Amino acid sequence: MNNVLIIVYIYYIIALQKIQCAITKPCVDFKKDETMEVQKRQTQTIEILKTALIQLLQTKEFEAITVSDISRTAGVNRGTFYLHYVDKFDMINQLEEEILHHILTILHHHSITQKQEAYPAVVQIFEYLKEEFEFIHAIATSRFTYTNQLVRKFLMELMEKWIQLSKI
Repeated sequence: MNNVLIIVYIYYIIALQKIQCAITKPCVDFKKDETMEVQKRQTQTIEILKTALIQLLQTKEFEAITVSDISRTAGVNRGTFYLHYVDKFDMINQLEEEILHHILTILHHHSITQKQEAYPAVVQIFEYLKEEFEFIHAIATSRFTYTNQLVRKFLMELMEKWIQLSKI
């Protein structure tokens, strides 16, 4: 009987602490903080890998770059690279898709009904391209055969959007 009272008392103290915590200050959700920290590390790792690829593209053609080169330049394990990408082609595809997605999001965000209203969107796109200039320049100057396909894809999507605007 004495053990039951102790357990009830412990639950009572815990409940009081939770109530007091809720009243006086927001409680820390360690799981949420932990998830945010993991996402932050993943984002940092992807940026480090991207920077390494940019550095390598300045000295080598894409076809000559290996996953080991990227990992070594980034200072990470090859296993870390493979946590994020299947291979170097997947990496460049994801990075290019991210840029295209961001640009198309800018276009979709602006409710453009007339050509004159496109100016703010175009300015925002150019500002974003300026932020991503190192990567875009590295890809464009690496004589990477996929670059032509990427540019063509981007221009087609941009032209489709422009045609939609022209019909308005």
